[in-house]
Amino acid sequence: MAFGNEAGAAGVDPGLLRIEPRLRTNLIGSPEEIAARLVALERTGIDLVLLQFSPQYEEMERSGEQVIPLVLEMSRAVA
Repeated sequence: MAFGNEAGAAGVDPGLLRIEPRLRTNLIGSPEEIAARLVALERTGIDLVLLQFSPQYEEMERSGEQVIPLVLEMSRAVA
């Protein structure tokens, strides 16, 4: 999960961005964009998404603070 754009993510090894295309979820963007994408995945029936963060601790913390509350809010609004 990145909050910048994939091509210009500062400090990210380009090799880390090469992921099997069929596994990509496009979780790149602002916290609002990422939350909206997660909710869209949920609407399709996906109930588990595995996320990878780098740097792990800092990005997990940031996602928990900025993205997950939005996902919960958006999911409730849709239900």
